[in-house]
Amino acid sequence: MIASDDTAYISPTTTAISGAQWPFSNIPVLAQALEMLRESAPGSSRFPARNFRLEQEIQDSRIKSYSSRIDTFVSTVQPLEALERFKLYHNQYLDGCVNPGARMDRFDPTASDCPETFQLGLRLDEFGYSEDNLELIRLEATSFIARIAGVSPLDLHRLAMEVAEDVRNEIDNPPKGQELGDVLFRWQEYLDNRPTFAAFWDDAQSILADPQSGWAEEIRDRLGLAHLDPITRRAGAEIYVIVFRYPVRLIPRGERAGTRLLLRPTVLDGGLSEAFCTAPAGSGVGCTVDLAGRSDRAWQEVIHPSIEMRPEHVWAAGTIKTRAPEDLSDQRALHLIKLCERATLEFQNLCELTDGDLM
Repeated sequence: MIASDDTAYISPTTTAISGAQWPFSNIPVLAQALEMLRESAPGSSRFPARNFRLEQEIQDSRIKSYSSRIDTFVSTVQPLEALERFKLYHNQYLDGCVNPGARMDRFDPTASDCPETFQLGLRLDEFGYSEDNLELIRLEATSFIARIAGVSPLDLHRLAMEVAEDVRNEIDNPPKGQELGDVLFRWQEYLDNRPTFAAFWDDAQSILADPQSGWAEEIRDRLGLAHLDPITRRAGAEIYVIVFRYPVRLIPRGERAGTRLLLRPTVLDGGLSEAFCTAPAGSGVGCTVDLAGRSDRAWQEVIHPSIEMRPEHVWAAGTIKTRAPEDLSDQRALHLIKLCERATLEFQNLCELTDGDLM
């Protein structure tokens, strides 16, 4: 349901269990490495290990799957070496269990190449009822689409800008739509089947309803997409981006009536991002870390099975020119304070354990 600013868009159906055992405690070598990394890894690289410690609720069968992929992890007293090994084994798990196969025309939670994120018996069951008229947004780097589709990033940027303006003004332009549709088809034809991260249109509407100068940087910051940094890619370069806007009704249904497969992201659903932060178990949704460190409510985010992005979903195309911050300590501290305001005492205590040095 659509909610006010101080409630979730998706009603959670479960709550965290007080005193529950840390899910990863049954992988001793990994647990030991995570404890070291959350204290000793340099700068923001500490945060992925801290996110693992904050994770309270992942299905046991999925923990077992992760353990089988990481059981040869060798602990080390050197934080940088341990961090690189951690990334290696984590990515091997993602490649084998979360990002397998190609995108499917029809979602099947029993298929062998369905991501563990959405498999029956492995996925979270926190999300509640959601109205089909809710809308989601996703930001993609234009160069990523262009490289796979075999077109010029600048040409695609110009084409996306034209189509997006027509979409916002409800103008039908079949030739341009077809041209962009061909590009999007070639791009998605070669993508794997990993979960799609998305935010809610209701959060972004004030910025994107009528995009003004600087909107791309603000959306990047609000969504916590620190990797979209022009400086780290190439000095003086700009990053072209596209915003897709699409309805929840395109997402496959859950087992219970009135639900869609919109899930809270966990540490096992994507790469080890320093700008990601684990949300409380039972919340039904995640929350993005605002790179600009604003004090207002964090935007909600979910993951869902991949769907087909079409020209009518292209809402805006813009340019990121400013860099993202390198040290995210202040941003993470503020984000955790926001989460703790509505979290269980158990989650608050975990935050003090993992990030007391920041808060």
